[in-house]
Amino acid sequence: MDWHGAHDRGATMAENRRGLIAAHPDKADLIRAWDARWDEMFDGWVAGMDALFTELDAAGVAQYGLSNLPAEKWRPLLDLYPELERLRETVVSGAEGVAKPDPRIYAITAERIGHRPDETLFVDDKAENVAAAAEAGFPGLVFTDAAKTRAALREAGLPV
Repeated sequence: MDWHGAHDRGATMAENRRGLIAAHPDKADLIRAWDARWDEMFDGWVAGMDALFTELDAAGVAQYGLSNLPAEKWRPLLDLYPELERLRETVVSGAEGVAKPDPRIYAITAERIGHRPDETLFVDDKAENVAAAAEAGFPGLVFTDAAKTRAALREAGLPV
């Protein structure tokens, strides 16, 4: 995870794999495959989230992205999921050089989205990221499924 996390904090795939290949030359092909075959990790939307995303967009609800992701993988992700172009702003950790749950990434996000954190519901699948967001003033929800997310959005007064 330390190796993977370095990508999320701004190391390029090429520069980060050099040391790992040097340490594990017998695994060089597998290490290179993580970059070359990266898109194979994705298997579509989490059930129900595509509909929820579309409903919120149609209702004019501003949606933003904050992703721990290598900077060089954001464009390929948009190619896989062009609907994500509808996000009004996306903060990609690899482009910022800092990743969740570091408090700095939440400050960057708050500045970019132009809303006070307490006006924004932060949804993430990792409890430690939600806890860090809460420390930064963002109310949060640990994502488990679309139904619970929809219920939390309704409770927050959003039209879904």
